[in-house]
Amino acid sequence: LYTASARGGTIARDARSRRRPRSPRPRAPGARVPRTPPAVSWLVKVAIACTGIDQVQRGFERMFREVFQRLRGDLDATLFKGGGRSGDGERRIYCLQRTGLSSLLLPLHLLAGRQRYHSECLTFGLGLHRRLVREGFELVYCIDSPLAKVLMRLRDRSNAAYKVLYVEGASLPFDFQPRADFVHHVAEPAYEDALAAGFPSGAMEYVPVGVPLDLSASPAPRRDLRAKYGVAPETFVILDVSALNRPFKRIDHLIDEAARIEGDLLLWLDGTVEEPDLVDLARERLRERVRISHVPTSDVRELYALADVMP
Repeated sequence: LYTASARGGTIARDARSRRRPRSPRPRAPGARVPRTPPAVSWLVKVAIACTGIDQVQRGFERMFREVFQRLRGDLDATLFKGGGRSGDGERRIYCLQRTGLSSLLLPLHLLAGRQRYHSECLTFGLGLHRRLVREGFELVYCIDSPLAKVLMRLRDRSNAAYKVLYVEGASLPFDFQPRADFVHHVAEPAYEDALAAGFPSGAMEYVPVGVPLDLSASPAPRRDLRAKYGVAPETFVILDVSALNRPFKRIDHLIDEAARIEGDLLLWLDGTVEEPDLVDLARERLRERVRISHVPTSDVRELYALADVMP
């Protein structure tokens, strides 16, 4: 029913999935002319949903906010998020936030032996499902795998009409990936694994994550940016923009490798600190040659412009 265009980044419904209104028959002279019906919009109503937006700032959240900002002029799109305030096309769904006190006071995740993230996705999904049905959304675009599981179960049990387009961005093994109407793979190995497991090729697509062209343009001269952030012109900067953890981002290995390099070097780690002891490890191994930050997404391109290497 739906196709994701890598070129335009739009999500469109196949025109054959809807029946267009028939042309009116000619009427005899003097016959009463009925009122003209309102114009019918063939634009798909899309919900772009990511629970962590305005709570944490990982790749998931940065990607989905960017998708919303880029596509909102071309689609009837609404951004649903788990934090911040509602307004200007964005809706907050109140839930048991992984970063808030509510999930500690009501630890539903402990009953299932899961993490606070899972109870957040469960409660977020319950609130989102009601909005999707009540407001007539046709497609929900999501990247959090627990959220996709919740939505598919609620959709099937309530016979709701919306479709789920899931982004597989975590390199999950095929057996652990959620069921969805269509899967957008951003990594080719995961796509190949799904094909090998027998998943129908017509229900998924491999489209790598795009990079906005304006992100490559330097916002200011390199020397000025380094002066702004207190980095000497001759310092060799290794920049890593990602969450700070071991299992997925292997930040501990990056710290160890950077510590082996002598000279005027700065390892700059920008992202959510998921394992606080990595901060201690980095400062112990690199001392003043490491910087840890969490800049707004809009400022990330300045870090790209002043860096020498991005692993």
